[in-house]
Amino acid sequence: MIARLWSARATPENWPAYEKHFIDHVVPELRTQKGYVAANLLKRDDGEEIAITVVSFWRSLDAIDTFAGQDREAAVVSRNVTAFLSSFDKRVQHFDLAFADTPFDLTF
Repeated sequence: MIARLWSARATPENWPAYEKHFIDHVVPELRTQKGYVAANLLKRDDGEEIAITVVSFWRSLDAIDTFAGQDREAAVVSRNVTAFLSSFDKRVQHFDLAFADTPFDLTF
């Protein structure tokens, strides 16, 4: 299992729009990708901006290649979402999942 990590920042005013975009558009698109397993959207409010980290999980690097294209470490960020972000990483990082204490159920 491969974890794909990407980071960005948004203003507190733009965070809700990014979160909605992620839930309504990004996740449904990821679910159509062969080899996609799951995604997590993390946020940290530092008082001035919201730090965003997306961790998606994939069955293999081949699955990531199909999703990301020839340059697997290139971030896949649609143009319309960049309006919600103050900054974002243009590159992602990949990690082999060494251990996971899952499944878990989160109730918000």
